Amino acid sequence: MQVVLGLIPQAHSTQQLLFRALYLSNCGAMASSAQVPTSFGRELRACLRCRLIKTYDQFRETGCENCPFFSMDQDHDRVVDCTTSSFSG
Repeated sequence: MQVVLGLIPQAHSTQQLLFRALYLSNCGAMASSAQVPTSFGRELRACLRCRLIKTYDQFRETGCENCPFFSMDQDHDRVVDCTTSSFSG
């Protein structure tokens, strides 16, 4: 996959989304501060790339502040694809 003059190919799979995320993180694409989880129950999820922990609803409403290229706030299916409920810490 070739990247030309900063043009980033559209991601169509989870693997491509993660590649795109890695590429953009190396370019310095960052957003504002992350939200604090509003509850600490089973609905907590962690971003697969940056490990940010928020509730499912928070990811659905505002996405991941560290990984805006996942566009979880625009495509709610990506919340499940780009986060996990299996984490420790």
